[in-house]
Amino acid sequence: MKLLPLSDGFSISLNEKEMLKHTKSHPMISLGHGEANIISSSGNFKVKEKDNMMSPLSKASIIEQSNKKIIISLMKVYAYWRLQPN
Repeated sequence: MKLLPLSDGFSISLNEKEMLKHTKSHPMISLGHGEANIISSSGNFKVKEKDNMMSPLSKASIIEQSNKKIIISLMKVYAYWRLQPN
């Protein structure tokens, strides 16, 4: 397994084949909250889902890398402003 840091993320490859890629503009994981409606009849299921909120985990930090493991922290980026008096 090989970890390749990118300018705005990372890529993980196995046997020279890219398996995962995470960038700020294309995060690999998003967290969501939604509603599900499940109807079953005679063992058949019909599932309808509605996403109410999706939050991409766009900020990535490489915490640890060794031959046997890679630990990566993924976080949601919050925008905030600080107002200072003149």
